[in-house]
Amino acid sequence: MARIIISKTNQIGDVVFALPMSTAIKQTWPDSHIIFLGRGYTSALIEHYQDVDETADWDAISNLPDDRAIEALKALRADTIIHVHPNKRLAYLARRAGIKARIGTIGRFYHWLTCNRFVRVSRKNSPLHETQLDMQYLKALGLKSDYSLAEIIALRRFKPFKLTSKIKKLLDPKKFNLILHPKTRGEHIEWPLSDYAALIAALPQDQFHILVTGSVVEGDKIREQVLTPFSHVTDLCGKLSLEELQILIAHADGLIASSTGPVHLAAAFGIHTLGLYAPIKPFDAGRWGPVGKKAQVLSVEKNCDWCRDLRPCRCVGEISVEQVKSVVMGWL
Repeated sequence: MARIIISKTNQIGDVVFALPMSTAIKQTWPDSHIIFLGRGYTSALIEHYQDVDETADWDAISNLPDDRAIEALKALRADTIIHVHPNKRLAYLARRAGIKARIGTIGRFYHWLTCNRFVRVSRKNSPLHETQLDMQYLKALGLKSDYSLAEIIALRRFKPFKLTSKIKKLLDPKKFNLILHPKTRGEHIEWPLSDYAALIAALPQDQFHILVTGSVVEGDKIREQVLTPFSHVTDLCGKLSLEELQILIAHADGLIASSTGPVHLAAAFGIHTLGLYAPIKPFDAGRWGPVGKKAQVLSVEKNCDWCRDLRPCRCVGEISVEQVKSVVMGWL
């Protein structure tokens, strides 16, 4: 039985994109044992995926000295590792751990020294979505690697997220439960807070139950403008664990956000999703947009390169409140 490590050691949205690889492998080799190596906090998501048999914590392994990290990798008893997210130290550790097949992109020089199977995955100028680029690594296993987004959506297999009493109390069964997640930890271009506030004011209170999510720090940044003026909005900033946020998203009706983890969770879980994106390549919706049966994006059609380093980005601000409201009213 093949034991295969899929390594995607970055953020939650990146993990969402890579998880269908395990289903694609299982379709050909149903008896294979899939180990997903990710950041510690992403295990709350990985453990809900049906075709991952085991979760490994890269945060824990990376904090070990090399000799102990190598032993931790050996303990996984893997015969193959796929470096979907290139990591120099992990590549060297995997070689020293004696993992037989080590798959990496040919574009990283250190992979020439640490890997023995290669794929040519060029992300920077590719017209493909990030999740499609992840699937390209399957070529090194002799498997189908060219997937359409529709095919990837069909592959996804999440276990049900059981509704807890805490999350049930947050939802209104008589209204459309809409999650707004305005911030992106400062990592991506965001729709203006003033527009989120205007959207809340524009949506009918008798039809929408609005919940705002984010971290404690993000809550401090948005509270005065987006939360305090609206007594009917539920403030959940800093009040949910990742597991609880996942359950909330899975049982809500819709979510609006820019390029950040929750927008990808919502799309993957099959609820109405609207991503608000600036047209700056390679950070645009074509590369990083939400992927799901009910996922949509709004972005202006123009060359946004001139404000690549400008904050706030004027182009994302050109997405109007009326446009967003029109999409959301359509969800009803």
